[in-house]
Amino acid sequence: WSGPSFDVTIESCQIFSVNDISSWSSNDWLAFAPNAISVDGDGSRIIGNQIRNIRFGISVTGSNVLVSHNRITNFAGDGIRGLGDYGIFEYNIVENGFKIDDNHDDGFQSWSRGPGGVGTGEVRGVILRGNTFINNRDPAQPLRTTFQGIGCFDGFFVDWVVENNVVIVDHWHGITLTGARNSRIVNNTVIDLYPGRPGPSWVRIS
Repeated sequence: WSGPSFDVTIESCQIFSVNDISSWSSNDWLAFAPNAISVDGDGSRIIGNQIRNIRFGISVTGSNVLVSHNRITNFAGDGIRGLGDYGIFEYNIVENGFKIDDNHDDGFQSWSRGPGGVGTGEVRGVILRGNTFINNRDPAQPLRTTFQGIGCFDGFFVDWVVENNVVIVDHWHGITLTGARNSRIVNNTVIDLYPGRPGPSWVRIS
């Protein structure tokens, strides 16, 4: 069903490609890993799902969408994308990124869209609260990416709240908002997982 849609709930589901990706090469990831959830419908709720072994996890373009208490494990793209206004992303876990192509991988990513294309609009009123982003749990993980934690590029980001998140990554971008107005970054923990570059991780509004 391609729409219009709104007020859709996806709750307590198991969403995955296969159970075991331990032997996958980058070509296997490209061939067999699907995207998990794309949300265009306003007022939708994505709650308590277990998502694993996928490309992109949860992508939101609708407004007033709740994404809460989901776990995304083993992904090869972006864990969560929040492009709609007034979204709430809370208490999700995003962990174990795999590098298979030239996508710049993110735990959470946003960008604005306007009449002139990417970076010419605003994303308004988003709350990121109590989420955990972990680059990888196993130092020997094959195809380990260095994903950016909370990477909000090509703003403006207006009336955002980013609070009480834990970001454990191997990258400069622990939490970054490029172009922000009337936004708050409060009480987050950002940890650089490995020494050397890329890193150390920062919290930045620019």
